[in-house]
Amino acid sequence: MAPNTLTTIATSLAAPLTALSSPLLFGACVAYDCFGVAVGQHQLAQKALGAITNSGGGGEGWARLMGGLGVGVLAIVGGRAWSGANWL
Repeated sequence: MAPNTLTTIATSLAAPLTALSSPLLFGACVAYDCFGVAVGQHQLAQKALGAITNSGGGGEGWARLMGGLGVGVLAIVGGRAWSGANWL
């Protein structure tokens, strides 16, 4: 079952905002979690029954969104680290 629209929007907003407002170490953990969910959802989507179903925990679209969020969060953490923000 794919995540509903509210979950998709909340995740898309919360991950970058968390990276902007928290210590860098926590932001790096959020990026790691996004990448982990992306890999897991991609693997589940590959096991879905038939190519026409969007099962497997949200399908390839959800996996791509989570991977993109991971890249975005990592960019935010890197930019903040470059500017001298605190890790803890």
